[in-house]
Amino acid sequence: MKKYGELIGGIAVFMIAAVYFWMAFGIKQFNAGQPGIITSDIMPKIYGAAVMLLSAILIFRGIREVKAPVEPEARETSESKRKFPVEPEILLTFLLLVVYVALLQTVGFVIMSILFVLGLSGILLPAEKRGMNSYLLILVVAVIFTVAITAIFVKGFNLTLPMGLLG
Repeated sequence: MKKYGELIGGIAVFMIAAVYFWMAFGIKQFNAGQPGIITSDIMPKIYGAAVMLLSAILIFRGIREVKAPVEPEARETSESKRKFPVEPEILLTFLLLVVYVALLQTVGFVIMSILFVLGLSGILLPAEKRGMNSYLLILVVAVIFTVAITAIFVKGFNLTLPMGLLG
């Protein structure tokens, strides 16, 4: 069954992304101050298409893995190394994303985006790179990019973002 993991995961994610992409067409469109292609539904459509593309690649990798013969020694070593069905970093990233979306409206885009970048960096940063200087640099970059994105969307595109505690 583990042999089919990438294939099953890819198919499941593709189906969810397809539903997400289809639902993005139902988003009420607000133009960015003038007629054009930048509307409030453009990013969800891009995200949906990107996830469908990546999951299609995962499906093709899964098909290739199912067709390829696996030597018994290689199967034993790869299965014995993994204690969880999925990597803990993946589960923590998914949990962090759920918390981000759940608190986005209440806490606000700026604060939650900064906390999300810090949390994701804490999860994905290699242990030897972790330290006060790394986290300080990540915090500075997160603040600069979050403020820049907020300015671009609010001032440039005339779109509203949830401001939460700051609004």
